[in-house]
This record gives sequence, C-alpha cells and structure tokens, in this order.
Amino acid sequence: MLNYCPACMSTIADNTAAQCPTCGGGGLPGGIWPQDQWLGETVDAGRYKVERILGRGGFGQVYEVSHTLVEGRVLAMKMLNEVSNGDPEREQEFLNEIKILMNLNHPNVVKCYEAGRLADGSLFVLMEKIDGEELGSVVEAPGRLYSPEQTVEMGLKIASALGAAHVQGLLHRDLKPSNIMVLSDGDVRVVDFGIAKILGPETQGQALSRVIGTPLYMAPEQFNKGTQVDGRLDIYQLGAVLHFALTGEPPYPLGSALSGIVQLISAQQSRTGRPGPSPSERRMELATIAPRLDALIADMLATDESMRPETTAVVQQRLRECLKARATAQSPWEPGVGRPPSPPTVVEPSQSGGYVAPPPTPASVPVAAPSNQGGSATPWVVGALVLAGLLAIGCLGAVGAGVVALLSIEKTPEQHFKDGVASFERGDTAQAAKSFKAACEKDHAAACRRLGLMFEEGTHADKDIEQAATLYRSSCRLGDPEGCNRVGVMYEHGTGIEKNHKKAFDSYVTSCKADYALGCTNVGWMYNKGFGVEQNLARARKYYKKGCDNGSARGCTNLGVMYERGQGVKANDARAFKLYERACEDDDPIACTNVGWMYFNGKGADKDLKKAARFYKKGCDNGSAKGCNNLGVLYETGDGVAVDREQAMVLYGRACDRNDDMACNNLGSLHDKAMAHDKAVELYERACARKYASACTNLGLSHQNGKGVAADDEKATRFYRQGCELGNAAGCTNLGWMYSEGRGVPRKPAKAAAFYKKGCDMGDSTGCKNLDIICRSAPYPDCR
Repeated sequence: MLNYCPACMSTIADNTAAQCPTCGGGGLPGGIWPQDQWLGETVDAGRYKVERILGRGGFGQVYEVSHTLVEGRVLAMKMLNEVSNGDPEREQEFLNEIKILMNLNHPNVVKCYEAGRLADGSLFVLMEKIDGEELGSVVEAPGRLYSPEQTVEMGLKIASALGAAHVQGLLHRDLKPSNIMVLSDGDVRVVDFGIAKILGPETQGQALSRVIGTPLYMAPEQFNKGTQVDGRLDIYQLGAVLHFALTGEPPYPLGSALSGIVQLISAQQSRTGRPGPSPSERRMELATIAPRLDALIADMLATDESMRPETTAVVQQRLRECLKARATAQSPWEPGVGRPPSPPTVVEPSQSGGYVAPPPTPASVPVAAPSNQGGSATPWVVGALVLAGLLAIGCLGAVGAGVVALLSIEKTPEQHFKDGVASFERGDTAQAAKSFKAACEKDHAAACRRLGLMFEEGTHADKDIEQAATLYRSSCRLGDPEGCNRVGVMYEHGTGIEKNHKKAFDSYVTSCKADYALGCTNVGWMYNKGFGVEQNLARARKYYKKGCDNGSARGCTNLGVMYERGQGVKANDARAFKLYERACEDDDPIACTNVGWMYFNGKGADKDLKKAARFYKKGCDNGSAKGCNNLGVLYETGDGVAVDREQAMVLYGRACDRNDDMACNNLGSLHDKAMAHDKAVELYERACARKYASACTNLGLSHQNGKGVAADDEKATRFYRQGCELGNAAGCTNLGWMYSEGRGVPRKPAKAAAFYKKGCDMGDSTGCKNLDIICRSAPYPDCR
C-alpha cells in the first residue's frame, strides 16, 4: 500500500512532501496523501506487481502491472473498486466487457488477455497497456485539431472496430473522445466496452432516470425508453467523435447537467427530418476543403436513424470516397453542394424487372446564397439598447470635453462587422453575434444579414426563423442584395413570414438589379413557374441567362433544362449540354448529374456510358442524391462500369438516406432479389408513403405474393390502384389483372380491360398483351 498524488496519480515516496514531485500538485486537505491498497503490492498469486495507477473512474481503476517472472511484460490491470465489487449490476457489466473484449480480435480494439478474482474477491481483467493519450486530451491541446485527412483515417479504423463488434451483435453505446486512445504513431484503440449491449430485436433506449452513456455524445434514441436501437446508434456516436476531432467541440455543446440534457434533446429534435450539425457550422472552411466529409458527418448525426448511413460498412465506403476525392482533386478537398435526375426499377405483374428512364430534373427550387452558419443566444431588443445608449450619453454630457474623447474611440459599424467575422471564423459565435448586432443597430447591411443567418441556422442558440426574416428585411432595406434574395426565399416558402409570392418576386428583382447572380436566377424561376407574376418563359430564359452570366451555376443549369425541353426557346440538346457542363465545372451537383444523363442517352454529345458514370459520380460526390441513384443503376446493370450489386446497394442507400424515393425503391428491388423481402417491403413502404408510384406497385406485388408480409389481395389491389393513379403503368396493368381474376376485388372483366388499356397507353407491353387477350372474349368498351 503506497501513497499517490490525486492530481496526476504518480506514486508519492515521501508522505511528508508538501508537493507532488511530478506535477507540483498538493494532497488532500490537511496535507494528507491518499493511499491505494494495491499500489506496490503483488497480486494474482504473486504473478504481477502493481507499479502505478493509470486512471480512476467512478466504478474502478486501472493499474500498470509488471509480470514478476517474465521480464519486460507490462500490462494494464483494470478492476472494480470496493464499492462496485459485490454490486451485481456493476459486476455483470464488468464481466460483459471482459467477454466482449476476449471475443473481439481487432487491431483497433484494446486486447484482453485474461480475467479473474483476487484473493479478496475483486474482479480484474488484464489488458494491453496502451502508451498514448485520450483523443479528448489530444484535440484540446492548442493547435491540435485534426485535419480532414487525419479524421478520415481515424474514422476508418474506428468504424472497422465498431463493425467487428456489430458482427457479433454488440453495441458500444458510449463512444466518446475519452474512449478513443491515440498512440504515439497516430494509430487508435477503442476502449471501455463496459456498457456495451448485446444487440437483439428488443434492444431499446432507456429512460432519463437511467441514462447509459455520455449525454453530449449520445444518440437521440438513447434518451427514449422503449425505442428499439441498432448499430446506427454507434454510427451517431462515431459522427460525434469525428465532429469533435475536427472542431474541438461535440455536435451540441450544451453542458451535461440535467438542464443541459433537456436542451440537448430539444436541439436534436429540432433537426428532425434533416441532417445533423455539420462540422463546418463550427469551422467554416471545412465546407470548402472537405465537403464530402462534412456532409457524411452531418448524415451520421441525423436525429432520424433512417437518415444515417445504415451500417459501418457504408460509413467506411463513404470515408474511402473522401480519400479518393482528395487523391484526384486539383485542389485540396474540393468543394461540393447539393441535390437531384433518373431511372427506377418497376416489378411488373409478370415479375420481370425493367428500368424506366425519366427526363433530367431541373433545379426546381430557388437557391439562397451559401449560408454562413452560426447562432445567437442574445435576444433582439432594440428599444432597450437605444434607451441605454441615451442614458449613457446623458451622464457623460456633464463631463464636458471628456465626452469627445470617450466617443471618439467608439467602434465604427464596419469595425464591429469585421470583429464579428473574425470571431465567427475562430468559432466564437457568441461574440460574433454581439458584434454583428452592434453593427446592425448602426445600419450595417451585411451585419444584419450575417446575424440573420445565425438565427436561421440556430447553431449558437435555438433557431428563430421569424427573427431571421426580420433581419433579412432590414439587410435588404439597407441595400444588401444577398439579404433581399434571402428574404425572397422566405416569402416564397412562408418560412418566418407569411407566404407571399408577389413579395418574393419583388425581393428577387431588387437583388437582381444589384447584379446578385442568385437573385437573377430566382427571378427566372418565378417567371418560369408563374409565381407572383404571370408566367413568361421568354423572361425566365432572360433572367436565367443573366444569373448564369453573373456566376450562378444554378442559373446555367436551369437555362440548360429550358434548352433541353424546348421551353421558351427552340430545343437544342447541344446548347443544353454545354450549359450543364459549365455549371458542373462550378460543382453544381444537379448539373453534373444532368451531364451524366446526356452522355447516357447520347443527347448533345456522343453516347458514352463511362463518361455518364464519371459525371454521375461527380454529382453524387457533391451531394446529388439522383447522381448516386443513377450511378447505382449503372453498377446494377453493368453499363459503363463492371457489374457490382454491392456497390449499387451502397449508392442506392446513400441516395435513399437523403430521401430519394426512386433510390429507396431501387434498393428495395435489390433486397427482393437477395430474398431479403422484409427489408424490401420497408423500403417500398417508405417510398410509397411519399407517393413514389413504382414503389406502390412493388408494394402491391409483395402483398400479392406474400413476400415480406402476409399475402393479402385486398392490400395488393389498394397499392396497385395507388401506383396506377400516381402514373405507374405496371400498377394499372396489375390492377387490371386483379379485376380479371377477381383477386381482392369482384371479378369485372370490363374494368380489367379498362385498366389494361390504361397500362398499355402508358407504355406497358404486358398491359397491351393482356388487353388483346381479354378482348377476344367480349367487345368491352375499351377494346380497340
């Protein structure tokens, strides 16, 4: 039994010393140095000597031990403390960890060699001793934030380790920076599986009264008692760890007290239905130098489990894509943005599959300028601030000449604005909000807009869309064209202010008059759709062109769509192709996907499936869900690339995670072919609920054949009808077959003929064949 320093855990040889010779710290009150019963002793029947304390926690401690017979064999011994020994729950958790570690043989998981009980009954486990630091200590040191490359490499190793655990049906559940050890060579080890859970169909979250995990790194479902959980819980926590490595902060830095946990849950829920916090919200340059990594981490941190990557294998694949992009990029971690066009899988009544290729999708939503993330915890109270200012000047007035001296050093609005930009760039969003607010109160237009962005994004405090709209209006009134464009977007969609297309149009026009490119593009959009102004395709083309000429990639994309479809101009595929190509060079993901589409169909350029694949990939990498879907189709069919069903599933999964219904349907079809019918049905239901016609037809076929669900002709008929009404030809043909056979509906040959004709008219060959057959029996009204 020896004394030790409570600050650094070093052994204290002289118990009369006033300070620790290692760290300079003091002992307990009264100058007493605490004692440890095992320090300096031999344990496990004399086989090991306890050399020093490596760490202490609430339930136990870890020692460095040396083998008494084998020179140089140094290990770590972890054991429960006196309080936890004898506690059945703590002992069981400890034994679970030992079992997990002994079964996990992975280079990035701490190795476990043997376990037992000491003479007094204390449980212990002997493990690999790691010479390194906790990730938290590494990152929190000055200038030690991880680069994107380092983060990707670390993420690959941790994801691989978690994948090995998931294969054995295990969840870690407490992944956080302190449970990642960084070795001197940069390698990592995942430690502390003490609260790991054996994963089964009934694995659930827990109540707040028994929170298992570290709140700031916990997935939303861990707070919900009764919620079933799976490997995506660990994927969320891995995303939180990677976010910390890049920014030095957890995704939601709100504190870990109960009030902080309540705020955390509220903040997580506020992101329902969209990606989680991206690292670029804290470290802005990441949106430019590492857009793919930034987007991946945001996806991993999604509140909805369904929006996260499905498995650690998908996470690893996307991390490798980040490295590939880095290796081929002309500049470090090239930027990207994102969304939409292309081909679905339709399972027809004959149970054959086919691909129906729709036309390319234009950029059909107005685009606001790239946002500068941030938030503000400071309430917007102009009146009180003005009054306070008047009182201060009134008091100073009695000083006479001193007033001039004091007022002369007051910062100008531009100085306040520059202070805000500097604070934001170094991650101090609270100070940034104060500086922007001070500048805005003095009519600095850009400061009002930047503060509006912080309220809109809500990264510093709770979102306040209404306040953002007020600030954008002020910015626009003061002559800021980007502010006019942003308030136009809010008027168009009714976010923060009452929906008003006329005011949206006027705001876009004001923005465009100042040659703000996105404003001109959005004026074109309003003329294109007839929103707030009479539809005028010629003017839409004019404003798209002005936006394109002024640097708006989306303006070029939308102008390209007009040329491809012959809307307001004479159709010209070659011109459309050039416009898409130009926008793709500026990394517009829709444009890149459309370039791929043109190569796929030989429109405006020679048909070239390899080039189609390349541009679909660029669109996908830059955030286009349709680009990922279309590339998945190529991998499934072997067009332009080698057939690779696994890669197709990964790509469909990425697109489906971003709510692309076609991709969800296609992924469901692949699961059907792999006999994973339950998963297929889940995907069809998801897409059909969002009115994707082909998925409704496929869901009907699942119910008809009893694949993944109980056979039910009435449900099959209902889903075929839904698919037909939404425009899917196979759905109409299948509905006709149900009426012909009297399956799920009364037998009505005339109705069967009507639906066969509808399917045939929509291009379904089976519908045409069935119509010919049924019309031989009687001259029904729809017989030709």
